[in-house]
Amino acid sequence: MRTAEGDLAAARILHAAHRYAHACFHAHQSAEKAVKACAFAGGGDPWGHSVQDLIRELASDDEDVRRCLLPLAERGARLDRYYIPTRYPNGLPQETPEEAFFEDDAVQALAIADEIIAAVPGVLPAADPRHPRDP
Repeated sequence: MRTAEGDLAAARILHAAHRYAHACFHAHQSAEKAVKACAFAGGGDPWGHSVQDLIRELASDDEDVRRCLLPLAERGARLDRYYIPTRYPNGLPQETPEEAFFEDDAVQALAIADEIIAAVPGVLPAADPRHPRDP
């Protein structure tokens, strides 16, 4: 979960630096890692990069996920759109990522990642007091 939070912090820095494609990608990464943290906490071994698919897969077996995360699956699908075209200069037919992603994309991606990360504590088991999370 700390890695997910670190990716979200990086996305905020990139947004502030007007690196919108990179901010979108790191927002996606933060949500993906947060959802995977839920799977790992439950003894799972998640595979894939689609936030929407990861949420739906987890929700099929877990009531807490259905309650806390499943309503965000569609929002996760919006983040999934940022996984490839934000990183590769040939990911879009006519434009590089720097030409195709704008501030409103980054703002939306950050908001969605915030929502997903905020929902994760409702799914994760209580933190072990011997291993507190970083502030």
